[in-house]
Parts: sequence; structure tokens; C-alpha cells
Amino acid sequence: MCIFLYFADFNHYEVYHHYITGAAYHKIDGLPVPMQLNTILADMEHQKLITIIKTMHNNLPQRRFIPLQKANLTQINASEYHIIDTVLQQLLNMPEIQLKAYTQNDMPLRATQNKEWINYELAMYREPPYVLVEDTEEF
Repeated sequence: MCIFLYFADFNHYEVYHHYITGAAYHKIDGLPVPMQLNTILADMEHQKLITIIKTMHNNLPQRRFIPLQKANLTQINASEYHIIDTVLQQLLNMPEIQLKAYTQNDMPLRATQNKEWINYELAMYREPPYVLVEDTEEF
């Protein structure tokens, strides 16, 4: 889930110069982790917006987040919806090991030291296949 949030935020920032969630991400063990995520999820569970189910998958603990209410799509605009949908279509069926490797090769993560903040501006320096906006400036 954190990887999907990361790509939604950083892809939107690359294209529109602002993020969707406003989350601050740290690089932890090579992957993006939004700060305050556990607090937000606990609040959502307390408000009965989601239920969290803890399971095991391949001998690893896993949490599943089940929405208890239908999403209010009036809270996001068309550009946000488009980016989120594109990220899900691109990454949702990618095997976990491939998804992690793909994520770790994105410029913002490559340029950030472990346990440091990931700067949104680094999305502007992406290289293929991550780049969404091609430089159209002619020389």
C-alpha cells in the first residue's frame, strides 16, 4: 500500500507540481514509508471507516484494509483520479519482489539515503521508465 501511495504522490507531483496526500515519506530499508500512516489508519479504524485484518502471507505478517463505507470520489479531482487509476493499473498485478525492485530504482529513492526524507522535487529528475513528463524544450 505504501508503494502505491508513493507513486500516486510522486507521479502527480511530477506532472502537476503538487502531491495528492501531502504525506512526508522517509526511505526505510530502501522503500518509501509515509510518516504518520499508522496514526491515520488507527484513526480511520476508530471512526469505523475501515477494518484492519491481520493475516500471514508467505510466512510474513500482512495487514489488509477493508473499507466500511463507499468512497466519496467528490473529494478528489480528475487529475488525482487519473494518476491513482494509472498507478493501480500499472503496479497492482506486479509480483511483490518485482514491485520492490521497480520502486527502489526510481530516482527519488536512488537519490535518498536510508532513513532520510524523500524530496518531492526529485521526481522532476526521473529517468525512463518512470518519467511521465518529457522535456519538450528545444535547443
